[in-house]
Amino acid sequence: MGVFFGIGGGAAILQLAQSFTWTICGERLTKRLRVAAYRSIICNEIAWFDHPKNTVLHFPFLCPWLGCACSERVDIELRKHTLPFR
Repeated sequence: MGVFFGIGGGAAILQLAQSFTWTICGERLTKRLRVAAYRSIICNEIAWFDHPKNTVLHFPFLCPWLGCACSERVDIELRKHTLPFR
């Protein structure tokens, strides 16, 4: 009976460690995606911002996109990598 509790306790600790490490990986991936998106916008020439297609009126989704799309992309990537382990 004690063996089963030991196996169960070990499995619980390993599940906690797995959850913790995947969370850290997701946060780091989200940060890298957001930094890359900001950098690609900021590193454009000044004339790029003057073009009507790239004004704030045609780009209102930028802030919500950087907030949500990166997180959704990270969720997709993590699910793709963790699916074989489940």
